[in-house]
Amino acid sequence: MDCFRSLLFCFYLLLIIAPSTAVDSINTTQPFKDGDFLVSAGGSFRLGFYSFGASTNRYLCIWYNQISSTNIVWVANRETPINDSSGVLRITSQGILHLLDQTGSSIWSSNSSRSATNPVAQLLDSGNLVVREEGDGNLENSLWQSFDYPGDTFLPEMKLGRNTATGLDRYLSSWKGEIVGDVKKQYTFRYQTDEPEKMDFVHQHYSTTLLKQ
Repeated sequence: MDCFRSLLFCFYLLLIIAPSTAVDSINTTQPFKDGDFLVSAGGSFRLGFYSFGASTNRYLCIWYNQISSTNIVWVANRETPINDSSGVLRITSQGILHLLDQTGSSIWSSNSSRSATNPVAQLLDSGNLVVREEGDGNLENSLWQSFDYPGDTFLPEMKLGRNTATGLDRYLSSWKGEIVGDVKKQYTFRYQTDEPEKMDFVHQHYSTTLLKQ
């Protein structure tokens, strides 16, 4: 009997200390709550809710998973934080991501011109969050991807400039910006595809060319 109890106790300890299996995707039946994480298959990136500094505001972010300090590379709701830990990310049957606050209101969402039969949202090892048809690993067939909406960080495999197929203009933009007086100004680094020799630094309603060959 003592031997059986010892074996049972050891089994119980293994259940407690065994590392949980990291997942890299969610589907329509899996709400993603504050405290949950997606980790890319190779462990390079992590998706979760994050607060900056002493703030209680919560943001849906992607950051490097294997670096001790949290280096944020993408933020979904940059201008619409959630002020508590009630945030939930869901993916609809049409393949649209919705970030919901404590009232159930959508404060951020993705978009798509197409729908899917079995959509999933998956975090890739490139740091790209993609919405795609389950089982379709071709990135070209994605319904939506975060790389098309970069923030202030440029990652390998990202592309800037106009997507000639969709017309989408992809560019980097600072988040907090510079505060002059009481005015918060946001700056944008934009690659002008109509003038490929220019790199433009855009400030509100005017731009200044930084680089011209």
